[in-house]
Amino acid sequence: MKDKIYTLYWRTGERELVRGRNPAEAMTLAGYSSGAVGALDFYSEGEDKDYTWDAATRQWKSAKVAAAIAQLAASGEKPKCDGEA
Repeated sequence: MKDKIYTLYWRTGERELVRGRNPAEAMTLAGYSSGAVGALDFYSEGEDKDYTWDAATRQWKSAKVAAAIAQLAASGEKPKCDGEA
């Protein structure tokens, strides 16, 4: 199986690329033990740059979601829930 690239998003606001057959192997090959998972916020397959760190809230924010919200706000449309006409 070919190695894949994973983007790790840490709870400290740092982003890191690692490589392995799966996320667990990629972290191990990068030198992390199983205890490091607790400091990981989430990971994404590939070289992902969709998220930015918000230092005020100490959270990762999705650029795609922010753009969709801004577009909806600019359109003046009311958001619809699934199944709503």
